Amino acid sequence: MKKAYFSRRLYKSEIDILHVTETSYALELFHQAKRFAFQTLVREKRWGRKLHQESLHIVVKKKYGLNDYFANSAVREANALFFSLMELNKMHIQQTEEKTENRTNQTDEIRQNQRKLHQGKLTVSEKYKIRI
Repeated sequence: MKKAYFSRRLYKSEIDILHVTETSYALELFHQAKRFAFQTLVREKRWGRKLHQESLHIVVKKKYGLNDYFANSAVREANALFFSLMELNKMHIQQTEEKTENRTNQTDEIRQNQRKLHQGKLTVSEKYKIRI
């Protein structure tokens, strides 16, 4: 089965400067709206309260003058980024706890070997296992 791929790549040099400027402005506005939505989510989580009485979608739409498509896309991307960071934070905490547990186990083992060494109860095979 043959597949046909149709792709039309746009180059800035081939497009009218007015369209390039409008597209650049739209992208900047979208990213500003996404950053605002993300910061709002972070602040709501940190402070434990809602910052706006309306939904975030409507707040972004009103503040930046976007249509529903761009406002909804910005809020969804901000939500995805926020929940992704929350999951990464959980994984980081879990890994840190595992590392500290391993370190405490290692230090306990070293202290036991030091006590045995000072008391003279350490066997020859255990002496070679001690890390210096």
